Amino acid sequence: MKKTLIFFTINLLFLIAGAFSQSYSLYFYGVVSNVNDENMIKITQDLFAAQIRNLNGIILIDERNSPVKASLQNQDEGASAESYFSLINPDNSPNAPQSGNQYLSFFSKIYRPQSDENWRCTFYLKNYATGEIRLSENEYDSYYKILSEAKNSILKLIADSTNLEADSSDGQQARQNTQKAASAGVSLENIAGTWSGEKNVSKIVLMRSGRGFVIFNNGATMNISISISGDDEGAKKLKIMQEGKFNASFFPEIPRQNALEYAETAPSIEWNLALTSGGELKGTKKTLVPHESTFKEGSVDVTWYREQSRR
Repeated sequence: MKKTLIFFTINLLFLIAGAFSQSYSLYFYGVVSNVNDENMIKITQDLFAAQIRNLNGIILIDERNSPVKASLQNQDEGASAESYFSLINPDNSPNAPQSGNQYLSFFSKIYRPQSDENWRCTFYLKNYATGEIRLSENEYDSYYKILSEAKNSILKLIADSTNLEADSSDGQQARQNTQKAASAGVSLENIAGTWSGEKNVSKIVLMRSGRGFVIFNNGATMNISISISGDDEGAKKLKIMQEGKFNASFFPEIPRQNALEYAETAPSIEWNLALTSGGELKGTKKTLVPHESTFKEGSVDVTWYREQSRR
């Protein structure tokens, strides 16, 4: 009886340990789309990958550059989920599943049937342990809403398929980054995440890759580059530069006609920020500002606040 009890207890402990250590390798194939803006698709893929990578229990394996991605892109728009997944076999990947990890494959499809219609974004996920395929499809009236609202759909899709908690480590990581900021200074690692704070801006997304984007309330999306300058003693500064062509929508604080008049001469918008001990990014923004009866390049004070993840 005693030996039976010991045997049962040991097995129970192994089961509990297995439950808490459950993890999945997720093969990420990026975005297939009829959008011609390659830079925007790259930004979108980077954002989705970052959101998945932060999920507890998920090991992201990046397959965006694999031949499979090209095969997915070449499928007809109306192809079934089964047709898409027939092209995917993680066992053939150079990054074949590690022993002990269950695995998933994931990609998204973003289509706009006509230029005046809503965007359609579909997330596809297959769990190879169960053979189950799940989809999450939504319509958005602007592309920037895909960027700002898709995270919850991704989290729920993975949680429903795996029974992992639909939460990420973003909040905990943000708090840790804030604590380290006072002593370590700014770095691409500890500023990565979603920020807000400017009157006419909905969200600012900063990535560890040194890329990101600014989503304005008017629907415009600006691509940005991020760099660090300064010494090694905590006095580092963050420099963020507008990338891409001029867009009058990047200047919502001045009349549109005035912004259009400066289309040929307006300098790129630039932010110079420092990470405070409280975890904010604070500094100046170089942009067009009113000057007497006209507009010229000037500076305004800005403060960005990190957005905590919501359960």
